[in-house]
Amino acid sequence: MQVDQIVCKFSNHQICGHTTLYKLICAVLVAPLCMLKHMKHLAYVSALMLVAMFFTFGVILYETGAVVFSDQAHWEDIEMFNFINYPFFFGISLLNFEGNPTCLNVRSSMQDPDGPAPLCGLSMCNHLNNCLTNKWDRFTFAYNFSAVIVTLFGVAVGSFGLIAYGPDVSDIILLSLPASSLATLTRTLYCLCLMGTFPIQMYMPIYIVESSGWYQRLPNTKNCDLRYYIGRLMLVLFSVTLAIIIPKVGLFINFNGAFCGTILCVIAPVMIYSKTFKDTLTPLQTSLNYLLLLIGILFGGTSAIASFISLLSAILNP
Repeated sequence: MQVDQIVCKFSNHQICGHTTLYKLICAVLVAPLCMLKHMKHLAYVSALMLVAMFFTFGVILYETGAVVFSDQAHWEDIEMFNFINYPFFFGISLLNFEGNPTCLNVRSSMQDPDGPAPLCGLSMCNHLNNCLTNKWDRFTFAYNFSAVIVTLFGVAVGSFGLIAYGPDVSDIILLSLPASSLATLTRTLYCLCLMGTFPIQMYMPIYIVESSGWYQRLPNTKNCDLRYYIGRLMLVLFSVTLAIIIPKVGLFINFNGAFCGTILCVIAPVMIYSKTFKDTLTPLQTSLNYLLLLIGILFGGTSAIASFISLLSAILNP
């Protein structure tokens, strides 16, 4: 859907309404990437997508920043607090960190995850060096650094886009950028990023399926691992089918972020941590864990219900 909107905008609304075709084309392009057997091979794809994404963020911040610090900014149109939209905000926020479950796979693919953090060798600050040396290993530093970067970019892009273009800003902020060669290049790179991140997100469910007992009992060929390729192709086709059937993919993504994101990023980690370290937790830590669990259930549940109602309404009333 996002690819269709970008192509429609790029062609001056001459080529529009081909959402299903673009989804099938994207499926053909990403299917070979999903056939890679090891996550380290996806690192090259991830690196290219990361460069493209940083370029996209840079252009967005440059274009919107020029408007924000001019007389055309929509400061007076900004509604700072609207609690009706907070459930959707919670779901989208969790969706931004849906890659958290893959962090253990990233750690297992690192050469020295328990080694000293990269900044430990730099004489920046004694306090920073002591903190990193004593508490942060290489994996912890990379994880925390990535989380901070994602948060900063998300807040900056969302805030600048709303202030620059007002409440009528497109749900894909790239469509609100002024027409130019730079904007066209940025939209193209964004499309490539969407396709490149798909196999990375699919790695975890693929790994779980292929490690299960029922999958191992399926018949297979000797010379060619036909079961492997057919299984991964079926997962790609299943994802594309859902994208074609569901009319409002944005609402489905928000529901997925609210429901699955709350379980994977809030509820499950807190329960596992509390169960594992129950003998060493202080009363304050236990109370904070329960508070975080309560917040996750309350806001995540509200967001999931609101998103499901909106999604159901879109399906029944297309």
